[in-house]
Amino acid sequence: MTLIDGGHENDIAMQQLLWQQIFDDLQVECSVSDVRLPIFNPRFAQLIVVPSITLLECIDLMDQEFPIDSPDRDLSEVPLIDDWRRAEGPYAIWVRKRFEADFEHQKKSAVHVRQSLIPGITLLERLLLELFYYRYNGKHLDADCITLCTGTQTTGSFTPGFGWDADHCRVRIDWFAPDYASIGLRVREVIT
Repeated sequence: MTLIDGGHENDIAMQQLLWQQIFDDLQVECSVSDVRLPIFNPRFAQLIVVPSITLLECIDLMDQEFPIDSPDRDLSEVPLIDDWRRAEGPYAIWVRKRFEADFEHQKKSAVHVRQSLIPGITLLERLLLELFYYRYNGKHLDADCITLCTGTQTTGSFTPGFGWDADHCRVRIDWFAPDYASIGLRVREVIT
């Protein structure tokens, strides 16, 4: 998925370096080398480093790279409940290195994912993954499906979905009812 494959220490160090370059380029304060990494699992070899920024700050950074569309463009008006991972300070997670979200988790609603205790990616984490992938590959993820970001929901229990809208050449954020499931809607499982 990225320039790095495998899970050797050199690959992990390279991913940390690439994240640091992105944050430095975008003038985001984050010392990646100080962020504690979860235990490595070779099936989840893509690192995501989450700095101390808000969802809106992340969207503003992404707007500098490529267009983003959302029915609720002013996300400051959307009452989000972020998941338990949102910590005081930067943190890191691992996801699978895949162009499309996890096929193991297709046709699962947000309710099913939460009841099954599958740790899903948050919207902020998914935005950062998109930024990383685009920066180093010049392409977008989830061209054929939408990542259901089950780590984030609204107070009305709606869950954001994120993917590439090839018809309009932009990334898109949509909102899904808690019990909605489809073959094109998948979860990206995370290791924390």
